Amino acid sequence: MMSDTFVGGSETSTNAIGEGVKILIEQPEIWEQLKSDPDQYLRTFVEEVLRLESPVQMLGRVALNDVEMHGVTIPAGASIGTRYAAANRDERRFECPADVDLERKNPMAHLTFGAGIHYCLGAPLARRELYYSFKTLVERVDEMWFAPGKNDFKHHPHMFLRALKELHIEFKAK
Repeated sequence: MMSDTFVGGSETSTNAIGEGVKILIEQPEIWEQLKSDPDQYLRTFVEEVLRLESPVQMLGRVALNDVEMHGVTIPAGASIGTRYAAANRDERRFECPADVDLERKNPMAHLTFGAGIHYCLGAPLARRELYYSFKTLVERVDEMWFAPGKNDFKHHPHMFLRALKELHIEFKAK
């Protein structure tokens, strides 16, 4: 549990911030909408980044009992990989799940932080870190763009975490 806390307290927020900046540069209409009314859109943007680019892609669990899902029996004691990232793009749960939607009706319905007794205890801190990071960008940056010729947008090869290896940007301050 302590190793989960250390990873969750450092890497995941940083990774989500990087992915959010990438979204804002790739989708300038979202950047403009966010800047037009940060009070209205900033919290939803944070939730959309968490939903679309879940810093934790998967965690392992163990089945306590035999369970049947879609005609397949998962025996008690079996290891299970819960794919938060896949659940967060479920079109039965989210309209246009691949899109950033700052008007989304259910922005906090994602499973990025798990659920129930497994809900991430660092979720409030992570949300605050993302909120204030993007708020600072909105307040201090007029334009951002990818540094020419410096990004390949590769992610670290990791089964559980999603993280860009690097992100080089340039910007014009306000």
